[in-house]
Amino acid sequence: MPNNPPRPTELYTRVPDGSTLSLRVGPSEAPFTSQAKFFASGQPSKKWLDAAIRPGPKTAVLHAGSAYYLSVWLAFLGKTTAEIEVTIQQPDGGTHSTPIRWSVPGEQGDVAVRGLFIQMA
Repeated sequence: MPNNPPRPTELYTRVPDGSTLSLRVGPSEAPFTSQAKFFASGQPSKKWLDAAIRPGPKTAVLHAGSAYYLSVWLAFLGKTTAEIEVTIQQPDGGTHSTPIRWSVPGEQGDVAVRGLFIQMA
């Protein structure tokens, strides 16, 4: 099986009700800042600032009947590589699918965005 790196936008499907999304961004000392926006259908969006997601984890419980979107923004203050990790833990404690890991290189002045759609079972 070839090694397929994550795309800028990814998708989780058939996520069980009551699962928990977990977001981490790092490394903590690297020259960039981050923030995330978490959208749930029918709800106001939530902004997660750098201090909440770096190093994280910032978590959210996912419920059936909703669709979700997570966007993670990076603003680089120097040359470095930011690491973003998203996992979904099922109510039974198991990990849903494969955790998503983005390695995002950047230099001073660069801005990058990664996104994740989540469809519930």
